[in-house]
Amino acid sequence: MRDTRRHSSIEVIEKALTGHYRAEHLFVLEQALALYDVYQQKVAACDIRIESVLKELISVRGSKEDASANGSGSRDAGADNRMDLTSTSAKRSMHCLERI
Repeated sequence: MRDTRRHSSIEVIEKALTGHYRAEHLFVLEQALALYDVYQQKVAACDIRIESVLKELISVRGSKEDASANGSGSRDAGADNRMDLTSTSAKRSMHCLERI
């Protein structure tokens, strides 16, 4: 199935994708794809670590806010900004972290 915005026929598209690929180019492409996959795994691992650190920061902040509400701690200027604890997304957590 092809994109309806394309005006070329399937035969023209197939001919354009058929070529004489040199072995060294295929090797480099294979290496680049393997590195891309590794980088994706590394990014996913970083996301998991960031989420765990942010959850820890959020819980620390929450306990500080609880202490402030009980009058046993000092109230900081940003204590009224509540964090969204329902999301496990690193992006939302990062947005929350900006308010700390």
